[in-house]
Amino acid sequence: MKIKLFDILIVAFVLCISGGLAFVVYAGQQGQPFAHIKSQREELIYPLNVSRIIDVRGPLGTTVVQIADNRVQILSSPCQEKICVKAGKIHRPGEWIACLPNQVLITIEGKGPQDVDAQTY
Repeated sequence: MKIKLFDILIVAFVLCISGGLAFVVYAGQQGQPFAHIKSQREELIYPLNVSRIIDVRGPLGTTVVQIADNRVQILSSPCQEKICVKAGKIHRPGEWIACLPNQVLITIEGKGPQDVDAQTY
């Protein structure tokens, strides 16, 4: 079987498209981490470098989220145990806070240093 010029062009084209798509997908992961807030009704994304207070509505009521000093915390929530409020502030990619009764999840996403959860040898 003989390789033709058209075959080489098709392979080169596919490789260029694959490389371009990989660059577009992975280039967007650079920069500052951001807060990704999900509830039953909405999904919100905020940078950590802009201070703000966000009211997130859930089935029990409003969960108040604060972004300040590049950190995120839940100030108040209508849940009974207030475990989400006691969780404190988060700021590293991979960290999260959840208010399960009010169905609110906050995750920190983006590229940055992450703590190691476990190691095996």
